Amino acid sequence: MIIPLVWLKDYIHTSKSPKELAKAFTEIGLMLDKPIYGEVLDLEHRMDRADWLSIIGCARDIAAFEDLKLHFPKLISQKLKKTEELFIHIKSDKVNRFRTRVIKDVKVGESPKFIQDRLAAYGLPVINNIVDITNYVMVEMGQPLHAQDIDKFEKKEIVLRETAENETIQTLDSSLMKLKEGTLVLSENGNPICIGGIVGGLRTGVTENTTNIILDSGNYDQASIRRTSREVGIRNETVLRSEKFLSPELVDLAIIRATDLILEHCGGEAFENDDFEKEKYHPRIMTLHKERLDLISGENYYFDQAEKILEALEYEIIENKDNKIKVQVPFFRTDVEVEDDLVADVIRIYGYSKIKPQPINNYPPTDITPATLKFEAKITDLLISSGFHEHITDPIVKFDGVESRIAFLNSVNSEKDSLRLSIKETLQNVLKSYSKHGKSEIKIFEIGNVYSKEGENLIEEKVVGIMYESGDNQKNSEYIRRVIDLILSNLNIAFVLKTSSKHISIFSNERELGYFNGNFAELKINDLIKLTSFKSYVVTEFENLSKEDLTFVSHIDSQNGEIIEYAKNVSPLVAKIEFLGEFIDGSNRKVTFRFYTAYPNESKKIREEIMGNTSKRFNVTFIS
Repeated sequence: MIIPLVWLKDYIHTSKSPKELAKAFTEIGLMLDKPIYGEVLDLEHRMDRADWLSIIGCARDIAAFEDLKLHFPKLISQKLKKTEELFIHIKSDKVNRFRTRVIKDVKVGESPKFIQDRLAAYGLPVINNIVDITNYVMVEMGQPLHAQDIDKFEKKEIVLRETAENETIQTLDSSLMKLKEGTLVLSENGNPICIGGIVGGLRTGVTENTTNIILDSGNYDQASIRRTSREVGIRNETVLRSEKFLSPELVDLAIIRATDLILEHCGGEAFENDDFEKEKYHPRIMTLHKERLDLISGENYYFDQAEKILEALEYEIIENKDNKIKVQVPFFRTDVEVEDDLVADVIRIYGYSKIKPQPINNYPPTDITPATLKFEAKITDLLISSGFHEHITDPIVKFDGVESRIAFLNSVNSEKDSLRLSIKETLQNVLKSYSKHGKSEIKIFEIGNVYSKEGENLIEEKVVGIMYESGDNQKNSEYIRRVIDLILSNLNIAFVLKTSSKHISIFSNERELGYFNGNFAELKINDLIKLTSFKSYVVTEFENLSKEDLTFVSHIDSQNGEIIEYAKNVSPLVAKIEFLGEFIDGSNRKVTFRFYTAYPNESKKIREEIMGNTSKRFNVTFIS
């Protein structure tokens, strides 16, 4: 969600800097998706929060977090005279709510500067005051709206129905679209004039000559919106919101707010037209229990703050007694379904950073990280320390006729119909991006899979691809060779080079580890693991290691997990420590653990170091 701060500050009064507001948004769950650019925050919307697709929705949460007042726009035109200018017919179950208003004698022209500025900061084009206001309210409230020129209608009606086969519509950008059977449309005189919840049609669009409009605000089946969006290839701001679980109640706020702005800045007279509601809205009633809040948060003081926080988030407090708070969930919080959602809101707004750190009275878990991942981390650390940037690229490429390449049988995209043979194929695009942005020395790498086939056999192999580009071919080759030296020498792997017509191959003990050519090298991860002398990365079983058991006695309230973790780090010769069990005897606890080492001749020394240092540090007694 893009948040222009000038727009945000229409609803909350704060003097905080963009960086400070970005930090506050991060704490409530809206992290920065891109670096701060001027007075605009681009926030990553991870949670299933439809209300966070509006400026006001984001402002509401930040106001609660910062203990500020939310200044909601005053809604004026809540009660209007009724007209039957256009008849509305609902002939599809995909319509949940459809409310319309007619506004006559409007004057279409430029939008007020504050609307233009806010839309431009958000990234939406400025068109005319009517269209701009519908876009403005959509971003402000999170509910899409649509305005059409009544005088362009051949028949005074709007029928919401599903299309038959081969129907077409010309959209606002003049594209002629063929619609699949079952597409939800607004139609007039039998012809589609709008794809419901997605895009308007050109024929009834608002222009500078428009004087009478019908304004609609609809809520539609979310699955239908997503499916149609994919079918017609349209992903716009309307779709982004219509495909979410928006509350049908939001329709009212949006159409009233849009009417107010149109009457203020475009003139005219407004009338209610029709309001279809598939089902009557019933607020959700839920209860927050202190016991549950304490259990999830790990604290016992959140409940004192819960009522204030929930009210700030616009929950209606019905009752607060007997360590239970009964609330009515606000209509716009369609994501709140279970009690733990209330718990999350309280803790989130109170502030995760305020949770007091506490030692965990438990034992460190067994290390189950696969050896290959540890080994890949070693390679990654070596390259990053040399100034390389790691990337993850899409392994799907365009088929080029190479016999050993694996091609898809039923690809939906002719540009993405086979798998890469080398990481160079996809890392090359990253290189072009760096070059485009003026980087003169480029160091990039990726650890990923490459794919090939030999006859009927399909081969998948993990490799590290390394690319260096300086603009000087000889320098590129020399640098890549030095990087190979760096990696293999750190792994204690002796190697030889064999030159062929295509590239220079890297061999060790007659095993081909990879190759390099020009600015690129590729090494096989599994072959490197088999040859490396770094036992900590290749040992997956501990049967071959020396092992000894130790038992200590501590007070029942001691942090025994911390004691075992400390024992593990007493000596660098300890490969691993496992917790074996405990026995409680009155106020004491007997704890047994096992340590492993690859140096059996040093076991006695390691044992003495562990016992001596741990006893001194934690005042525990070791027993045989």
